[in-house]
Amino acid sequence: MLMQSGVKIGRPDDFFAEMMKSDLQMRKIKQKLLKQEEKIKQFEARRLRLDNKKFHRRIKAFKQETKSKEKKANQAKIDNYKNAMKNDNKVDESLDINQYLSDQKKKRHNVIELMRQQQKKRLENKHKGGKRDKKGRSGGHSRKMKKRR
Repeated sequence: MLMQSGVKIGRPDDFFAEMMKSDLQMRKIKQKLLKQEEKIKQFEARRLRLDNKKFHRRIKAFKQETKSKEKKANQAKIDNYKNAMKNDNKVDESLDINQYLSDQKKKRHNVIELMRQQQKKRLENKHKGGKRDKKGRSGGHSRKMKKRR
């Protein structure tokens, strides 16, 4: 109806509306948002580093544990072999060296896979308490958190 009567309803291309807030205030808001975003990124990076550190620590402990178990088993086999050689010079057929070496190669490849399986089991068995589950991860009640804000 306005267009039919010849009234211009569009704005010209060079029209700028007045802003409610000044450019200085908008820059401050933008800087604050960028700072907040940077804090979040830093927190996530720290959390990731910590998780990786814990994971590698568990892998190291697991490898050390398996290595000590293997060492004990090998020592027992060696003792059995020595006793067999001492007593009657008959060697047990279960002490096949080629079979032992091929088993060692397989074990090396399976260590990381075993760790992943254990981690999945841990995550499945992990249970939060009822109160903690309801709250989620609020965590904003400590003095440190209040000072950071």
